[in-house]
Amino acid sequence: MCSDYKSFKGAKDIKKLMKELGIDVGYDGRFPEERYDEIIGESKRITDDILTIKLKEQDPVFSIMGWSINWNAKQPIFNSRIETIKSEKRWTDIFRNARCLIPADAFYEFRPFENDPPETVKYKKERKIKRKTKFEISIPDEPGFVIGGIYIHNNGAEFCSMITTEAHKDLKQIPHHRCPYLMNYRDALEFLRADPDYLLDNIKHYPDDKHLKIKQVSEI
Repeated sequence: MCSDYKSFKGAKDIKKLMKELGIDVGYDGRFPEERYDEIIGESKRITDDILTIKLKEQDPVFSIMGWSINWNAKQPIFNSRIETIKSEKRWTDIFRNARCLIPADAFYEFRPFENDPPETVKYKKERKIKRKTKFEISIPDEPGFVIGGIYIHNNGAEFCSMITTEAHKDLKQIPHHRCPYLMNYRDALEFLRADPDYLLDNIKHYPDDKHLKIKQVSEI
């Protein structure tokens, strides 16, 4: 699952990038425009306010949402498996009517302790290190990417969850077995506007003929 990502592009940067692709993105008007540029950072974590793009009257607009669907405060839903979205009506209905894009520069995953190589196990044990090894994943030769999501309205605010798929083959070196639904900026608008049934039949992990860049970012 993905519970941490980074994004250093505010709305103005993304607006310029998408305009070069022939896509004009507006604002949903719920906040002052400068607020859409402020919520960036090295580490965006679950329950943080994050920058998203959604449709408003069929036009893409920036929105600010809480990252995690919060029906139950003790169990925030920050990742939504595409298999569950397909099979459970509540999630299918949300997908049909409320999809969003989450701009990102990279996301983070952690290697399970049981998959640490022997020398790492020894190093952590000797130094009583209890944290997992952290990896940063990005798309090479792209100006960032977007993650497909779904969102809800609750008490006058919006809350979103990242869609996850089976892992891209490159993630198996961590190893990790799930992956956010990754898209290039040039393909992003289709995810918002396309027929939901078509999307449900065709959402898959990032293509295996394209590579992900994986970098270990924790000491061990």
